[in-house]
Amino acid sequence: MRPAPRALVAAALLAAACASDEPSRGGAFDDSAGRAVVALRGDGFCTLDGERMPFDAMLLRLRVRARAFDDATLRRFVVRIEAPRDVTEATRAAVQRDLDRLVQELDVMDFAQVEYF
Repeated sequence: MRPAPRALVAAALLAAACASDEPSRGGAFDDSAGRAVVALRGDGFCTLDGERMPFDAMLLRLRVRARAFDDATLRRFVVRIEAPRDVTEATRAAVQRDLDRLVQELDVMDFAQVEYF
């Protein structure tokens, strides 16, 4: 038995009304110990909390932060990673390489909460 066309249209409209290009801000992350925002650029540089610096300098600063925290604080700290949306094919590979390395380093540093945007 096929559902009535009106029911299908209503379901499609409901699903479309719930869709959004913005990421969810449902509060799933506990950033009570702070937050760092890393914006990757794919050119060997990035920004950390709005300050442009070489990629390796950003890693060093995050490592210094991680060492200053006890385990409980480290679990409540959020690192947000932002990648550019409009990139060339050549830049895309560099951004992916930087993202892979950053995620690996964050794991080594024991950051538990990482947001991807």
